[in-house]
Amino acid sequence: MFVNTEYFSPVIKSGITRAHPRSFEYKQWWEEQRDRCINGYSVGGTRISGEYYFYLNFWKIRGEVGDTGRKDLISPRFLDMDFEFYAEVEKARAMGKNMCVAKRRQVGFSEKTASMVGREYTFFDHSQSLILGGEEKYSNATMRMVIRGLNSLKNTEFYKRRMPDGLDYIQAKYKVIEEGVPTWKGSFSEIYNITCKNNPQATVGKSPSFVLCEESGKFAGLRSTYRYLQPSMEANFKKTGFCIMIGTGGNMEAGAEELEDVFYNPEVFDMMEYDNNWGEGFSDKKIGYFVPAWKFAVIDENGNSLKEPSLELVNKKREEARGSKDPSNWIQVITQMPLNPEECFMRTGGNMFDIAKLNARLASIRNSRELSNSAQKGELDWIRDSLGIIKGVQWNSDPNGKFIIYEHPMKDDQGNTFLNLYKGATDSYDKDEANTSSSKGSCQIFKTFKDINTTSRKYVARITERPQKSDDFYEMSAKLCFYYSAPNLIEWSNIGIFKWYEGKGLGHYLKERPRVAYANIKDSKVNNRFGIDPSTKQYWLARYRDYIKDNVEKMDDIDQIVAAINFRDEKGYNCDITISSALCIVHEEDDMNIEVKSKEVKKTEFFHYASSRDGKINISFN
Repeated sequence: MFVNTEYFSPVIKSGITRAHPRSFEYKQWWEEQRDRCINGYSVGGTRISGEYYFYLNFWKIRGEVGDTGRKDLISPRFLDMDFEFYAEVEKARAMGKNMCVAKRRQVGFSEKTASMVGREYTFFDHSQSLILGGEEKYSNATMRMVIRGLNSLKNTEFYKRRMPDGLDYIQAKYKVIEEGVPTWKGSFSEIYNITCKNNPQATVGKSPSFVLCEESGKFAGLRSTYRYLQPSMEANFKKTGFCIMIGTGGNMEAGAEELEDVFYNPEVFDMMEYDNNWGEGFSDKKIGYFVPAWKFAVIDENGNSLKEPSLELVNKKREEARGSKDPSNWIQVITQMPLNPEECFMRTGGNMFDIAKLNARLASIRNSRELSNSAQKGELDWIRDSLGIIKGVQWNSDPNGKFIIYEHPMKDDQGNTFLNLYKGATDSYDKDEANTSSSKGSCQIFKTFKDINTTSRKYVARITERPQKSDDFYEMSAKLCFYYSAPNLIEWSNIGIFKWYEGKGLGHYLKERPRVAYANIKDSKVNNRFGIDPSTKQYWLARYRDYIKDNVEKMDDIDQIVAAINFRDEKGYNCDITISSALCIVHEEDDMNIEVKSKEVKKTEFFHYASSRDGKINISFN
């Protein structure tokens, strides 16, 4: 517990020196303040970092004035939460690491990080700071805080004149005339405000000493932007810059999955690592820096967070939200006031699927080293004979591969994949388009039931891509279905893929029109032999909803789970993974009467599959 914390703010407590500006005392006082802002300050054996000293003593933030209920520019007060945060920032810099932070709302981290940008600009000549945002409004908001804080230094020796002085870029310099010749003077430190939306290379050409990624949970392309940044923060393989990513619970959208990836894999991204001791039963897997809801909820006069009354307050708000008629209110309160990182990264969703169960499964995967590393990446390549005829498919492991596999196909004693055990489904497209398109093709493989000793009703493989040529995606889906001997159920809306399969002699892999989906559809206008009419879409989604409700613990694919949470049944919404997932369930349901076979296959009441020597699946009807 901290006591007498006002002594960490001596400038606020006693004021700026009144010595004459030309006196030695005046110069000495300001030199001492500069040293404290750079190297830190100690009181009673407790030290605060230079960044925290600068924030407490010279930076101004918007805050409530007394008990007036109104806000104005004030000096920050000491908080244990801030003490810990600034100490970790200093440690990360010393270790040559970066930081990924997940936090609750309304704890002033934008103000704190804005002061860090301001300190870099103020005390380090030729420094270069970058404020990055996935959306302009977030980086602009922080840049305005920086400019406001720098302006509050006007009556101090730390103020730097600026030219240019805009919202997108400022530099510490001013023009003078020496012997009739104009010249520039100043520290030449810089601050850039950059929006990286759709442009991960927006920072190329910079050499930053400090980088702030603001509202990283809404920063689409965060990982790519960071990867371009990393080399620019080094010189001769030595770290010269520091990056911090900030994400807020309840404010996770476009970049949430990317920020989550960085947060739960800090070692991969050169981030500081911390124990995940925020809940019960979690693994020893390291995570990023987390600030729970009880910090700064109820505090005493010295800035100490009082945990028990704070938890009581947080839980009270949660119970109030739980009683709401709108279930999304409860999740929203939890994400905005998280007690552990998993709650911070929960998606609010609001669709037909069970968001609470999906979020719980997502948390389980993130906290399990085994589950989070269960996806195998690689490529599938055709095996051809001397005449070029396809005889099979070979798996080649590759960490950068496009195919994702959780279970390879089960085989019988002769090495043949069990027939009827796997079902394929694809959400396709026709139009060739750049691979940067947000709309992609997605093919999935679903494992049905074989026996009680093996896994069942489980998604085991996926390919979700947008190659420049649509034929390339069609071939990817064919390779995946061939590998698992799985017929492919495809939405009958983008029919190019059907023509491709038939043209390549792979028409036997096309799943015929499923009867179950049409039982309650009276007005279908599509008379197709293969595929499924888009007018039956609500049926697919309902079956997938039921699957999630009863089998969510079998789902291991993070992208699939996140897609289900974020799903919107709206025109123009990209839902490729969710559609292929739903079609898998329809495919399984339609084939319920087909028995899994090894080599010998008996006919069923309606039709059966048999495998020829060249690996083709032949469909016959009684």
